[in-house]
Amino acid sequence: MYFLSHLAHKIFYKIRKKINQVLILLFVKCNQVNLLTLLFILNFKKIKKIEPKNNIKHRVIVLTKSGGLDDLICSQKKYNKNILFVNGSRFFIKQIFYSIFNITKEDELKKFSKKEINTFKREYINFLIKFVKQLKKNYNFEAFIGFNFEYFAEIDLHKVCSELKIPFLLLYKESVTSELDKKYRVYVLKKKRNKFEGYKMALYSNFAKKYLTESNLVQKNKVEVVGCQD
Repeated sequence: MYFLSHLAHKIFYKIRKKINQVLILLFVKCNQVNLLTLLFILNFKKIKKIEPKNNIKHRVIVLTKSGGLDDLICSQKKYNKNILFVNGSRFFIKQIFYSIFNITKEDELKKFSKKEINTFKREYINFLIKFVKQLKKNYNFEAFIGFNFEYFAEIDLHKVCSELKIPFLLLYKESVTSELDKKYRVYVLKKKRNKFEGYKMALYSNFAKKYLTESNLVQKNKVEVVGCQD
């Protein structure tokens, strides 16, 4: 019985994902921002393990990543009084990106010239501005939470949220590394053109803060150390 139930759930998930994929492409191509935001909202799921104990005063959209979500739950399970955290799938943002670039996977970006990529990125940012404005109107939320500063589809969302004065909070945990690896990471990150443009980045240690700020990925005033201090 469990096997059949699990199989049915997987089939339903795949069908829903495919339907969403088709609708996102259609709504983006037809510039139906209102319908797109309503579809996004329909796919929200309350994060039940950290439901607010009192009346809801704030709403936060979490662009879920498994490891990061576990930490969010651990930190808020006991203390959350009035914040509704909802799971907003990263798949959704990724599909908007793919629809604008007219691709089906990230690897296909290699076929574009730098000029073409810049043109598509401007279109993507302009679309995200309209999308986030409408989302704010249809679903009165206070902030986004994400877990990865390098996720290709979310980099420009950080920038858009800052422009619209909507906090994008980044909970970054992948910071355990050796001294040698740290030097390599600093070197690589200094070469990156994309810097963190969200509201705040929460890190687990001063070690992580040091190498991420040394690389100029993030400004010191945008970093908070929330874990161990070393």
